[in-house]
Amino acid sequence: MKKKLLFSAIRMDAAGTERALLSLLGALDFSEYDITLLLAQKEGPLLPLIPKEIRVKEIGRDGALFSLSARNAKRVLSAFALRHPSALPRIAKAALHAKKHPETRKSEAVTLFSDLIKRYFPAFEPETEYDAAISFSGARTLFHTVEKVRAIKKIAWHHFSFDPKETDPAAEYAYFSRADRIAAVSDAAAESLKNAFPDLTEKITVFPNRIDRALIRKLAEEGTRLTGPGLRILTLSRVSVKKGCDRIPAVLERLTLAGLDCRWTLIGKDEGAKWVIEKEIRASGLSERFACLPPTENPYGCLASADLFVLPSKNEGYPVSVEEAKALGVPSVVLPYGAAEEQLGHGAYGTVTDVLEDGALSLARDEERRKAIRDTLLSLPEPADDTAERFRNLLM
Repeated sequence: MKKKLLFSAIRMDAAGTERALLSLLGALDFSEYDITLLLAQKEGPLLPLIPKEIRVKEIGRDGALFSLSARNAKRVLSAFALRHPSALPRIAKAALHAKKHPETRKSEAVTLFSDLIKRYFPAFEPETEYDAAISFSGARTLFHTVEKVRAIKKIAWHHFSFDPKETDPAAEYAYFSRADRIAAVSDAAAESLKNAFPDLTEKITVFPNRIDRALIRKLAEEGTRLTGPGLRILTLSRVSVKKGCDRIPAVLERLTLAGLDCRWTLIGKDEGAKWVIEKEIRASGLSERFACLPPTENPYGCLASADLFVLPSKNEGYPVSVEEAKALGVPSVVLPYGAAEEQLGHGAYGTVTDVLEDGALSLARDEERRKAIRDTLLSLPEPADDTAERFRNLLM
């Protein structure tokens, strides 16, 4: 008999977590599993790529709460309070506390979200018990999975190094402790959780994101490529301050002042930083050297034709975009997130730098090193794909 699985995610945006989910689902044997994908919002450019064997369901109109951010908080919470008037005092209390104590804004948001999930969201298909419920998109889907889904086993997927300053550790512990297994995407992400919650160590295992290299290369051949003269630099990222995209104008200006002929393309969903970035780009007179494009289900032609991939975020676990760049032979420049040195082969596949301007300039100037990195990457043997077996073990 097939095992009945529920995966939970927020949306199907063209971003690393969602691409990792699609890749994982693509490795599973549908003769073994009956899979439902529960989305907070049934939206996003990657939605058509979900395998047809998977049922896709939606939380409903309150699913917008899962995308709560500083940028949309007033609109999302106001709409939520209109549907649930009794929630207004709790929302107002959180807003007032965050205003008086801005340093607690992030932890207050975590606690508020948890409270609203518990009080106002109905149980998901209460008549159905799943063999396993997998929360794939972080704390918010974990809160819902733990509180509102019936399952024999509950599994939390963890994509980033755990930073107590970015959340409410007590609230997160309350949910991690109720998960049966915690799958961290890298050794660094796993260690950060073990350090934060030592008594959960036995639950934590490393489950690297799967990359379908053959598919990525096929899509790269079909996709739109970067064109134009000069050095082509690419960033694939949510366009936000949290992801470090506001660092791009200073880096581009530094490269240009150093005499490099380069063009930078940023592809991703705008989460409030695009206008800031473009304003700085215009002020520096670099508009002709920069383009910010919306997300696409196939960015791989652009990636394959880039000379350099730059990831400006420090808040990463084992980013899918860097693995995709490696699969296509593109050298990367990254900041020192937890698994950065491991992921870039301690310098064999790119540069890990404390100062993005310095690292980007060094590799941009060194054509010989970029070519050597590309040759190294394209000569790497294909790794064995043991994803299906690892997943079976995770369910045990």
